[in-house]
Amino acid sequence: MYVCEFGISYRIPNIKKVAGTNFWELRILGKDNIRVFCIGNKRDVHIIQIFNKKKQKTPLNEIRTAESRIHHLDF
Repeated sequence: MYVCEFGISYRIPNIKKVAGTNFWELRILGKDNIRVFCIGNKRDVHIIQIFNKKKQKTPLNEIRTAESRIHHLDF
């Protein structure tokens, strides 16, 4: 996986920073359009939330769930 090899950065084609948050969205494209919210640095990556994205806009409840989980990390 790109994230394990390169860390979280803009160099990876299917990852982007979620505006107004501290985490990134990794896009797994295909029939189900899975999204993975993660946070990390060059050494560690934490997966916060995985969900199916059905519409163009990311659901606010998924963002809120991810933000609440970040508070429980010692990161």
